[in-house]
Amino acid sequence: MKIYTEIERLMFPYIHIQYDVEDDCFMLPTLTVQPLVENAIRHGVRAREVGLIKITVRKSENEHIITIADNGLGFDPAAIDATEGKHIGIRNVRERLEKQCGGSLKIESRPGEGTTVTLLIPEAARNDEKNESGRSRLMKALCVDDALPIMEDTVAMCKKLPEITSVTGFTRPREAMEWLENNPVDLALLDIDMPEINGLMLAEQVKRKYPDAAVIFLTAFPQYAVQAIKLRTSGYLLKPVSLEDLKEEVAYAHSQKPRRSKGHIVVQTFGNFEIFVDGETLVFHRQKAKELLAYLIDRGGRGG
Repeated sequence: MKIYTEIERLMFPYIHIQYDVEDDCFMLPTLTVQPLVENAIRHGVRAREVGLIKITVRKSENEHIITIADNGLGFDPAAIDATEGKHIGIRNVRERLEKQCGGSLKIESRPGEGTTVTLLIPEAARNDEKNESGRSRLMKALCVDDALPIMEDTVAMCKKLPEITSVTGFTRPREAMEWLENNPVDLALLDIDMPEINGLMLAEQVKRKYPDAAVIFLTAFPQYAVQAIKLRTSGYLLKPVSLEDLKEEVAYAHSQKPRRSKGHIVVQTFGNFEIFVDGETLVFHRQKAKELLAYLIDRGGRGG
């Protein structure tokens, strides 16, 4: 989602997006927050001289609370169910929340006064990902940047993050590729503009060999954001990268790690959509096939 919002901010500099996240220990059904943020941008704040969207995440005693508030054009919430062919995205988000995690969606809005959308996720939907010892699975990280000081700084920051159990750094992408042959990773932090093998090419290799691995790009060049989206990366940070920014992106990537089950076939709909057969990620050779299957599962097998 952050990649999408960064692209919007590049095209519409008057749009400002604020994050206030105090709780990330839970899982969200796929395509819940991002469609709502897209709606806020496209149908709300783009028409303002100064557009503001604030995303807040809090934890109450029994549920996780996500609020998306904007100062956009607003609308009549009664039209969501009354108007045929409109507000389909909002209805789909509401249905996913109800069916997949017992959650709910509330909307407060008036024409001309902005919109506040609140998602309520029951505590039962928290991220219970544990290993056999009962501790949360930690992540093995890879860092590649052809600038030695930046690579060393990034490695040092990674060592301060509780989600990362080990981190290995390289300044030469080819050496990193050779190392990956025998060293599985959960997270790859990659510079993009590097000689011989750039970060986009390296990311493709990481995802091909370890489909579950998260990829976060650290770059000084915002024009690569669209290509990063196509690679389904977990994050995109502009240099210089602060510890707080890195901490937030790594925490998000860790929350999206697929949870394993002993079942023969497991379908993951929280976080990224994935299918596991005997614990191994099913590889789709056509992205459209994966998207169609996700759609059919979301619709309960109904194509219409």
